[in-house]
Amino acid sequence: ADAARKKLETVYLEFSPEPPEHSVRYLVRAGNPVEEILRAREEVSADLLILGTTGVGRVKELLLGSTAHQVIRSSPVPILLVPESAPKPLDAPRSILAPVDFSKASAHGLHKANEVRARFDAAMTICHIAVIPTMPGDPFIGTLATPLEEQTARLRGSLQTFVTKELPDHAGDIDVVVEWGESTQGINAVVEAHDSDLIIMGTHGRRGLARWFLGSTTERYLRHAERPVLVFSPHQTT
Repeated sequence: ADAARKKLETVYLEFSPEPPEHSVRYLVRAGNPVEEILRAREEVSADLLILGTTGVGRVKELLLGSTAHQVIRSSPVPILLVPESAPKPLDAPRSILAPVDFSKASAHGLHKANEVRARFDAAMTICHIAVIPTMPGDPFIGTLATPLEEQTARLRGSLQTFVTKELPDHAGDIDVVVEWGESTQGINAVVEAHDSDLIIMGTHGRRGLARWFLGSTTERYLRHAERPVLVFSPHQTT
């Protein structure tokens, strides 16, 4: 335990060579990772958990699909997932992206995103990713008969209405964007276009990383995120 604690301190000082402004505790636990992470959080009364995602392909999939997935589903506080590709050091967000799918969970995420935006005086973009149906029998297949421009305008109107309803005092200060495509590619396209440095998402409570956009999942995006993602769920109290 002492050796592991010393290694933790060494790693921390490697990334934070300056003396810390606050006290730092190095905790070493043995057992189930999820249980120990949540137990340690409760012990120190942390109001935010930060998890790094690492590796590629199947390794990253396993890491995010097990420990992080279960922690997100069970945590009573928000979780910040930081991929290896995230800029270092992490600064206060300047441009926040909040993807929504018009559900209660995404509305909750939208409110939390606005709180973060106000705290850091950051710009914020709200996006909805729309997937063009391609399978025969798809209930949305009829929309293909309508020009894409008209569909985009209609969805953008719905998105603006959604944002105005949820954030009536701030809707005029927020950009709304509709992007067509697979959810991961769509979100990444908006991230690049708006130079977003933080993505904020809500999850569906007990179902954890439940299905979001048509044909995709929040979990799938988290596995491929290149910027930090802050995740809230409705049962969290913070």
